[in-house]
Amino acid sequence: MDHSDAVLCEEGVGFGVPILQYKRDFYFPGKSTVSKDGRIEDHQAWKKFTMNLIDRRQRKVSSHAGMFTWVSQRIYNRIYKTSFGRRVSLLLINRFAPNISENYSFAYFEVESKGSILSSYSIDHDSNAIAIELDLSGVQTSGLQHIYVSNELGGTFFDVYTDSSGLTLQGDSIEGWDKIHATWAEFQSPSMKIAFRVDIPKEVEAFRGREIIGQHICWSGVILKIHPSSKSVRYKVTIRPDLNGVIES
Repeated sequence: MDHSDAVLCEEGVGFGVPILQYKRDFYFPGKSTVSKDGRIEDHQAWKKFTMNLIDRRQRKVSSHAGMFTWVSQRIYNRIYKTSFGRRVSLLLINRFAPNISENYSFAYFEVESKGSILSSYSIDHDSNAIAIELDLSGVQTSGLQHIYVSNELGGTFFDVYTDSSGLTLQGDSIEGWDKIHATWAEFQSPSMKIAFRVDIPKEVEAFRGREIIGQHICWSGVILKIHPSSKSVRYKVTIRPDLNGVIES
C-alpha cells in the first residue's frame, strides 16, 4: 500500500493539546496563535490555545444546544468501558442511532474563555525528540477539576501499543481510556514503520486509548491528567522511525 501522502494525524489532535475539565463542562481550544506563522525555526515553535469551546448536542433545526454531552460522557465512563456495557451500548446504538442522528448533531459552542495555555516545542533532530512544555498559569482555577494534555495520532495507522511495564496490545484490544502503569508509553505503526513514545512525568497520571468509530472518530494516543493547581508541565515525545520495518521496544 502506498502511504506516501498519508495524513498520520487522521482525527487525532497532535501533541501537547490541552483540555480543561470544570465542574460542569469540558473546555476545548477554539482559537490559537502560532509562532512565526506556523513555521519551525531554530528547532523551536509554540502555540497559544484559547480555551473557549464546549461541546453539546444540538437539534439540527435549531442553533441552540439541545443536550449536555457531559451527562452522556459520565454515563459512558461508568458503563460503556466495561465489557458488558460495551455489548449493551452496541445494541442501543443499533436500535436508536438512526433516530438520534436524525434529530441531533454534535457541535462545539463558543463561550467565554477560561483562559489560555501556551504549548512550547523544542525539537532535537539528533534524537528525534520533542520537548513539550505547557504554561498553565493563564487558566481560571475556580471550579477547575483537572487539566488534560492530549497526544494523539491516527488510529488506523497506530494500532500497536507498548509501554515500559512490558505490556503490549494490538488493534481493538487497546480499547478506550485505560490507566497507564509505566514510565513511558508508545504507539507503533507497523504499516508506516514509525512510532511515537510519550515519557510520563512522575507527578501526573496517564491514560492510553484508541477509537475508530464510523468516518469521524479515528485516533490513538496518550493523555496526561494534571492537578488543577499545576502551573506548568514538561514532558518528552520521541518519534521513532524504523527503516527496516521492525519496531522493538
